[in-house]
Amino acid sequence: MTLQVHLNKSGFGMAAKTACGRNILRTPMSTNWEGFKTEAHRCIKCEQSKQFEANTRSDLAQWIPEAPDAWKHQDDALMVAHAARG
Repeated sequence: MTLQVHLNKSGFGMAAKTACGRNILRTPMSTNWEGFKTEAHRCIKCEQSKQFEANTRSDLAQWIPEAPDAWKHQDDALMVAHAARG
């Protein structure tokens, strides 16, 4: 039997809470979101929790442009298209 790592929602020590609701005895085997994503032996209940879904959505919502000035080029193209219309 392998030990499972749990997703730490908040707190440390006696105030720690895991996503699956495990008690204080399980929290030494918990990690934050960045560590939980890379862990091989993850808790199944933590993977099915609302906290896991929220963190996944947060990761997907972060937009990283190909170039730092990509938004400027998009704005310039929009202005040129608008000027060409009228």
